Amino acid sequence: MTTELDFKSALSERRISGVWHMLEGNHAIYIGAFICITLGLAAVAQTGFSYLLRYYTDNVLGDPTASNMLPWVAGGFIALARCRAR
Repeated sequence: MTTELDFKSALSERRISGVWHMLEGNHAIYIGAFICITLGLAAVAQTGFSYLLRYYTDNVLGDPTASNMLPWVAGGFIALARCRAR
């Protein structure tokens, strides 16, 4: 089933509103895809958080010469914490 969409009627001052009108008839599909992508990214961030914690405990804490890696590990923790689902 194909429907014709008049793009002039989908125009809006706000971009998100215009995109929402362009997705007419397919809202559920795109919302479902967005949810799946965000859940996948949250799972990757959680896995990365675990691997980074393992790297920190095995390599950085045990080696006194690895103190130059501490800012990078801390930045990685902050970046992955921002990506995780709340």
